[in-house]
Amino acid sequence: GNDKIVKLYDDSTKTLISKLESKKSNMPEHSNRIFSVKFNPNVMFLSHLYSSNPVSFIFNDTKDTCALSIACKDIPDVPASVMRSDRNSSENGEAIHDEPMITVKQGSNYIVPIAIAHPNRIVTPFSNPEVISTSLTGMKADGSCSEICIKDNVVYVATNKQVPVTMFVNEKGNESASISLTLVPKKIPPREIALKFENQNQFMAKQTGSKEAEAWEQDQPYVETLKKLLRSIALNEIPSGYTVHNLGKDSADTPICRSDYVKTTFENGQLLKGHALNLYIGVVSNHTGSAVEINEQMCGSWDVVAVAAFPNVVLEPGQKTEIYVVKRVKHEEKIKNFRPSLVR
Repeated sequence: GNDKIVKLYDDSTKTLISKLESKKSNMPEHSNRIFSVKFNPNVMFLSHLYSSNPVSFIFNDTKDTCALSIACKDIPDVPASVMRSDRNSSENGEAIHDEPMITVKQGSNYIVPIAIAHPNRIVTPFSNPEVISTSLTGMKADGSCSEICIKDNVVYVATNKQVPVTMFVNEKGNESASISLTLVPKKIPPREIALKFENQNQFMAKQTGSKEAEAWEQDQPYVETLKKLLRSIALNEIPSGYTVHNLGKDSADTPICRSDYVKTTFENGQLLKGHALNLYIGVVSNHTGSAVEINEQMCGSWDVVAVAAFPNVVLEPGQKTEIYVVKRVKHEEKIKNFRPSLVR
């Protein structure tokens, strides 16, 4: 009607229950959100005919009762899809990832809601992650945190910005793999998001090691490097620049050790990735009824450069020990100058 008030009546008693009106009288429309289960355009048309009398319509489930005692047709049900909104899509139709575990792949950007003005924890698949961003401030020179804080393989993000921010995350010193994120600050509790590559084993195989690991490997003669590497692992130390990864049942390029007396497995083992060298750590067990001396040649291959067992070389029946296998990493070298062949 002319008073711009929606009146809600009880259909059984015909008494006024509630009034829905705007707080500002100069507004031409209602500011309240009104959800109706039924709607009849003919009834809405009649409201203009009787606009001089500010009487609101009665919404009910009967077929013969309408406002102002005017007969009307059966009011059709409003589809539920009218009120449904896709809360997992952005305005551009891109997926919003609010799940705690996100499987990522290179070349794709992932929109992730985060808490505004609170720390958010992003667990990355990188051992030493590096963040590239123009919209977030990184760690300070003294190592203290700013909007971005990196601890081991975890990136913490805390920002007061109310607009989406973007970042790339990759292994420090290695640009072969990267994750693109768009973070959308919202008034929600702090979040923890775990990122995992679509094929984690292939991702690990593509890693070529950091510049820091390359410098450590070339700091001494080749044989001394192998000795120092094996000694560090036996002492539970990690060489500079090396990264630690867990091995699974389907991990790629794991060593093959053949023996009739001992059983070697790298499942649930460890992989230390360097630049030119990778070290695989597995378990050797004696399943015979007598003592067996471990023969390092059982793990020999064209790309294996060193094998060692620790802390035991001779295993009693049922005894276990760790085995270290160092493999050479094959790097694809790009040929800058090509010589034309004389026969092809």
